[in-house]
Amino acid sequence: MRIAVCNRYWATAGGGESYALAIAGGLTRLGDVDLLGPPAVDWDLLHERLRIRPDASIREVDVLDPSAVAAASRDYDLFVNVSWAASFVSLARHSVLVVHFPFRIVERETGRVRRTLVAAAAGTGMATRDGAVTYGDGFHAPEGGADPYRWTDGDAELLLWLPPRDTRVEVVFGGGRPSPTTARVLVDGAERVSATVGTEGGVVAAFDLRGRPDGLPHRVRVLSDSFHPAEVLGGGDDRRVGVAVRDVRVSSSALGRLIRGTGVARAAQRASWLSSYDLLLANSAYTARWVRRWWGRRARVVHPAVVPRPRGAKELMILSVGRFFPPERGHSKRQLEMVRTFRGLVGRGLRGWQLHLVGGCQPEDRPYLAAVEREAEGLPVHIHLDASGDVLDDLYGRAAVYWHTAGMGEDVRTDPERVEHFGIAPLEAMSAGAVPIVPPVGGPAETVRDGTDGYHVRTFDELAERTAALARDPELLARVSQAAGRRAREYGPEAFAARLERVVARLVRP
Repeated sequence: MRIAVCNRYWATAGGGESYALAIAGGLTRLGDVDLLGPPAVDWDLLHERLRIRPDASIREVDVLDPSAVAAASRDYDLFVNVSWAASFVSLARHSVLVVHFPFRIVERETGRVRRTLVAAAAGTGMATRDGAVTYGDGFHAPEGGADPYRWTDGDAELLLWLPPRDTRVEVVFGGGRPSPTTARVLVDGAERVSATVGTEGGVVAAFDLRGRPDGLPHRVRVLSDSFHPAEVLGGGDDRRVGVAVRDVRVSSSALGRLIRGTGVARAAQRASWLSSYDLLLANSAYTARWVRRWWGRRARVVHPAVVPRPRGAKELMILSVGRFFPPERGHSKRQLEMVRTFRGLVGRGLRGWQLHLVGGCQPEDRPYLAAVEREAEGLPVHIHLDASGDVLDDLYGRAAVYWHTAGMGEDVRTDPERVEHFGIAPLEAMSAGAVPIVPPVGGPAETVRDGTDGYHVRTFDELAERTAALARDPELLARVSQAAGRRAREYGPEAFAARLERVVARLVRP
């Protein structure tokens, strides 16, 4: 078999990429595997950091162009999309979508499906009763609370799925610019409309468009000049921003009559990209429940593989691993609150312990990192940006306690995407004997058994209390450490590959 594992974000080298590489390694049992991704990925660095190097070839594809990905998928017997929130259409003989967490479709009181919030740091999208819209590259994180809008960086892309009939598209701009500018809207490379956008919102750029006959999306670019808010307003917002997009409206009465009243899950199921997949895999039972609720599809649970990390001589060290970004950007690891909790512990007499925070940081999240660094001043807190695999192995080996606080204090019913969907790093730490302390929600609630191989805490006060108790009882700490190591082995690469093969073999060899 020819097999492709496609990921738009290989260079991120995070938990999702670890999952993707493990999938590629497991699928080598079934055939020849290509890793599909963008050009200029440092594969040696990726493998070194994640400690996974599958026997696979590299194929570069323009992953910013869904048409290019769809065309590439035709070459394979099995296409596996492991990209976070990337709505690629698969044209392969068999197709698998790996769901890190599903899109959320919200039905307003009018009964009209109007907005899809894509639960991803990469961006959000919208779905209307008459089509679907996904925000692509060039958009900043959403702002505005209940009525969100997104700034472009001056050159941003929307992916627009439409029915095969004349459809009205309206791009609604927000205000807030220091001076007017011309926003140009291009469709598949050709300019269709422009509008003058300034300090006041509500400006609309409208045009008519038909869906593509191949079912793939149109690429819509929003172009404008840009400015740095910090230079205009002062403060620390050094982003480059262009215009604010408040809404994208799509209307076609015929399709509206078809979808109206059918329910959120069935409306989502009509999306052409989703229906092109034969099998959905979820990284946890938590994710699978939300796939069922929001998409009306069943997802098979295949927990990610966890590469064992070497155990070393334990020190009085607390470790946490995860990207630095603020809570409003998704399931933040909450490093700022961790440092404040650690400061409280030191103030109450914790001596000799250190806190080590490891992770990457995108340019737009540097203000959050700076806030963490300011909070850590005067404390035995060490921040390791973009640590190598060797450094991470060393820290895992020496850490006695592992903190993981993504999802702490979040309301799972209203904001399930803000909770850790699986959590590879806690299990990596457990494999090296670090005792995990995690919230009792999301993926970590499935992998860490409270009081057996780790602990569940609901608040940062409880996190401090549990850590202090372990610090006072070295024998308990050592006992739970051994149990944590045994638990992590259940998620090892060999066990993962066997589970994956059983599930996928049913699809490709019925």
